[in-house]
Parts: sequence; C-alpha cells; structure tokens
Amino acid sequence: MVDGAAKQERFGALERGQSSPAVARYPGLVRLGIACAWLALPISAATAQTVRAPAPAAATVASWAGFYLGAGAGYGATAFNEATYSFDAQFSGTQPRAGQGAFATLLAGYDWQFASRFVLGAMIDVDFGGPEARNDFSGFGVPGPFHFKREGAWSAGVRFGVLMTPDTLVYVPVGFRQARFSWEDAYFSFMSQPIGRSATTQGWFAGLGLETRIGGNWTLRGEYRYAAFGDVCAGSRTFQTTSICQGTQPTFGITRIEDLVEQSFRVAVAYRFPTGAPLDTTGFGATAGLRNWTGFYLGGGVGGGSQHMSNRSYDYLTGSYQTSVDLGGRGVLGTILAGYDHKFAPHWVAGVFADGEWSNIGSRQVQNNGINSSSGSFTRDRAVSAGARLGWLAMPDTLLYVPVGYTQSHYSWDGSFHSFSPVDKKTFDASLGGIFAGFGIETMFADHWSLRGEYRYAWLSGNVCGGSTVVQVTPICKGVNDGVDYVLRTENFREQTVRAVVSYRFN
Repeated sequence: MVDGAAKQERFGALERGQSSPAVARYPGLVRLGIACAWLALPISAATAQTVRAPAPAAATVASWAGFYLGAGAGYGATAFNEATYSFDAQFSGTQPRAGQGAFATLLAGYDWQFASRFVLGAMIDVDFGGPEARNDFSGFGVPGPFHFKREGAWSAGVRFGVLMTPDTLVYVPVGFRQARFSWEDAYFSFMSQPIGRSATTQGWFAGLGLETRIGGNWTLRGEYRYAAFGDVCAGSRTFQTTSICQGTQPTFGITRIEDLVEQSFRVAVAYRFPTGAPLDTTGFGATAGLRNWTGFYLGGGVGGGSQHMSNRSYDYLTGSYQTSVDLGGRGVLGTILAGYDHKFAPHWVAGVFADGEWSNIGSRQVQNNGINSSSGSFTRDRAVSAGARLGWLAMPDTLLYVPVGYTQSHYSWDGSFHSFSPVDKKTFDASLGGIFAGFGIETMFADHWSLRGEYRYAWLSGNVCGGSTVVQVTPICKGVNDGVDYVLRTENFREQTVRAVVSYRFN
C-alpha cells in the first residue's frame, strides 16, 4: 500500500511539473490518452444535456368554448313578387321587385367544443337598416320616389362548425328570423296615396360562415345568409297567412307581397370569453407545408347571388323620362378558377386570378288579364372575371383578402319580359361589363388544399333596350313597344354573389 505521505509527495511533484516514473517511461502513451479525453468532452456534455432536457410540451391554443359578443356590418338584397289579384281572387300577374342596401349588426352567442374539431353553438343577432327597393313616377308628375324598405330584423338560431385548423372554423348557421318592412301605398300604384304602411313577418334562415382568430381572444367572421319570409298584404299592418287579403288598390284589385327572400353577407368582429380547456393542436397535422402561400392554384366551388336593375320607361317620341321600377332576381352558381399568389412580407400576400361562372340568377314576370296570359324571364346565365387580390395573414394558415377586377356577365331574356305580349317570345341576349370588389377569407386545411369564402359586388355598365340584341348606350333606344307611347330600357345593373371554393395549391 502507498501511505498518505507518499501520495502527497506524488501529487506535489505533478503540480510542480515533475513526472512520475510511469510518465517518464511512457510519455507518448500519456499524450494520446489526454488527447482522447479532450475529444470526448463535447460528446459527453451533449449526452448529459440530452438526458437532462425535458420533453417538449404539446402546442395548445385557446378553446372555442365560451360566450362571445360582437358587432359588424353587411350588405344585402331583397327579392319578392308583387302579385295582383282581382276582387274575386283571380290571379292577375306578378312583377319581380328587388332592393339592396347596407346594415349594421350586433351579435352574441355561446359555443361548445367537442371531439377536438367540432363546435356547436347558439346565437342571436339584431340588424339595423337593410335593403331598400324604389319606384319613381316623377315623369307623370307624381312626387316620389316611393320605397319598400327593411327597417330592421333579428335572428335566433344555432350553428354547427368544423375546425379546419386550430384557429379557423367553418360553420353552418340555421334558425328563426323576423323582419319589419315599411312602404307607401303609392309604391305599388302611383294612383294611390303615399300613405305609410308597415308589417312584421317571420321566417327561417340558413347560411355558411368562416370565422378565424386574428389575435388574442378576438375573431373575425364572414357569413352568408339566405332568409325566406311569409306573404304580406300591401295594405295590412299585420302579417297575413290567408290565400287572399284586402289590399289598398280598390280600383285595380288586391296587391300581395309574395316569395319575399333576403340574401346578405356580413362581416363581424367578436370578443370571446373562453371557458374550456386549451385545445391540443397536435392532431391537426403538419404546419410547415400549410404556410407556403406562394404558387399557382386551381379550384372549383358553388354559391348564390342576386341581381338588381332599374326598368325605366321613356316617351316614345321625345325620349323624356317617365317612370323607374327596381327589378331583380336570385339564383345559384357554379364556378372554376385559377390564380397565382406571392407572399412578399411576413404577413402579406398579393395575387392574380381568373374565374368563370355558370348560373341561373334571374327574374320572371307573369301577366294574366283574363283574355290572354304571358310570362317572360331575364336571366344571367354566365360570367367571366379577372382580377387581383391583396391579403393579410391573420394566422399563418388563414388569409383575409380584398379582391378587385373586371367582370363580364351574359344576360338572356325573351321579349315578353318587357312587353307583356303573349306572342312576343323572341329570345335576346347581351353581354355587360364592369368592375367588382369584395371581401374573402381563405384557410389552408391540409397539405396543398385551401377553402375560401368570398363575397363580390359588381357594377355593370351599359343599358339594355327591351327587344334589342345589343347593348345600348344612347340616351334613348327603340324597344319592342313600337307604336305605343313609351319604350322600356333596363339600366343600372348590379350583382351580388357569394361563393365557397376549394383549391389545390402547387406551392
């Protein structure tokens, strides 16, 4: 054994730089051992650090469960048939009326989240203002214009949604809706007095929406709704359900508002008060591939829309203005599109696109005067558009954007739509061009796949003469009422459309 004094002497000699007998005998071997120990130090340290490091925590976001309050604005359109009957309840005919206008909205609700990806909620909202239809008979010396306007509405319903990403919800709302409308008697006949009337009617609504987080507990939603209401007697102050009701035009018979529907698009910001446990995002798949917004894409989808136009009459000889009546219709559409996007900053995306549509958005007039009957239709059957969009990434996989561009719509109609003649069944068509703008939300829900909801409003230029096969831009044009004391011209074409589109992105 080596005693303590000997050990102390050996460590002292090493500290003074003196070698032990073994070191002196094998100097090369000692140097090799020191070099190996030096090289092994980083590996040992990394191994120790790996063992000590805790496992990464699962990524979470706030739950969708809880109360919320919000406010927003929107734009909508009403469409209805002005139906007339004789006093013995014989049908006389219909004219397709339409209105459009903006509104403000307040909303509240509560959502439940279950099975990670699904959300079920109850909601209520109140709208202020709304679409307005106008008739003007000033050419006959009658003061006006006269209006049929939605003063306000409220809705209560439920919604069911699917989380496409942890931060973006696609949902379907359905429920009960009640609206209050006001008008003057003279809206339906310029020979009547401008007496103010109003009525409350109720019905149902359904739609499609997309809601996304934009920061903290704040969310932004875009929602399309279709609402259908009951019939309203033109002179009644209460909601009528009878097949015939007393109107305000005893000289001409009874007027009833039938097939009253609304289409609207609203954007609202909501603040949420989460009550559920945080949502684990690990079940939503990869994220890196979902965040590349640069590249080409192709897509297809479906939607709906409405048309709004003014049917104006002019004196046949002088061309002077006589009357104007707001007409319109509604329908569904299918669409295909292609485009290219470029992400040029951490939160900004710009792109170009083109799309085509096929639709049956239109209106129909019917007349039955007891001697003969006629019907005519006026339909937007297709359209093409090209434009650009600028978007802001509210979340890495959710884009809020504004599209603008040029659109061209093709309309077709038959002569009796304007003339009410049962023998005038010639078919005409015309293409009208103009500009559009809108708002959209797009989210990437899987690798290379995205879903967008988009609203557009289009202003079309050009006028259509009743009976003309080309677009007319002259102050007056020859119509189908040759030899009569007036000519009809359709002007001020406006279109509102909403669409849901699935796209495949080559990014």
